[in-house]
Formats: sequence, C-alpha cells, structure tokens
Amino acid sequence: VPVPAAGPGPAFAPALAPAVPGAGPNPRFVAFENGTLKVDFELSKPNPADPSTTTVLCSFANNTAQALNGLLFQASVPRFIKLEMLPASGSVVPASGAGVLTQVVRLINTQQGTKSLVMRAKIRYDQGGSAVEEMTQISFPPLY
Repeated sequence: VPVPAAGPGPAFAPALAPAVPGAGPNPRFVAFENGTLKVDFELSKPNPADPSTTTVLCSFANNTAQALNGLLFQASVPRFIKLEMLPASGSVVPASGAGVLTQVVRLINTQQGTKSLVMRAKIRYDQGGSAVEEMTQISFPPLY
C-alpha cells in the first residue's frame, strides 16, 4: 500500500510484525541525520521461524522549510547479506516534518548469529535547486 508523500499530517505506513514475538515494539533507531534530513529505521522479523530475515521500514523526514525533491535511497551490503529494496512511497519529502516518505528494505543475513547486519547508504535529493548527495555506513543492533 503506497504511503502519500505529502499531506496535512504524517503519512502512515503498514504495520510491521514485531521483531521478536511478544517483545513489545520493534527496535527503532536513527540511521542518518544531517540537520536537513532524518532517516529512521524500524526493524522487524516477519517470520519467527527464520531469524535471518529482517524487514526495515525506512522513514525519511525533512527538518527544513523547503520540500526535498527527487529523493533517492540506495544501499549496498556485504556478500553475506541479501538485499531487496521495495519502491519508495514517493520522491518528495514534505517541508517542516509535514509528512514522511517511506521505503521498505528486506535483508537476509546468511551469517545470522555470527555477523550483524551492516549497510552503506547513498541518499540523494534536491534542496532549493541544488543537488545533495550523502553517504553513510549504518550499523544495526546485535542479533540482526
């Protein structure tokens, strides 16, 4: 289900399965923040019988008074991780936190229990007519 990119309030994303059944809310952390853009990751384990699979709900929020246009999120992972990126809910991040863009990423850790998930990300967007490109390395909590 697509999530609207703009609107009078925060966009809503589909609920994710708990990271560990019965363990309460899914782990959430700030994956990237630069004063303009904040990227939150919410982690879940969709299949309790398969702890190697993690679903990441990426939420992109804009802290400035101008919309960020043309958002593109790209990721790379080491060979022991399989990556599937679903399309983003849009390409415009509304100004002043008036909504969020979301993107779901599925990861399979073939060395679950031995190595934790790690990801390199490239984030591109247009801010006031200027192209911005950010790169970051994202470390996940242990056991992911």
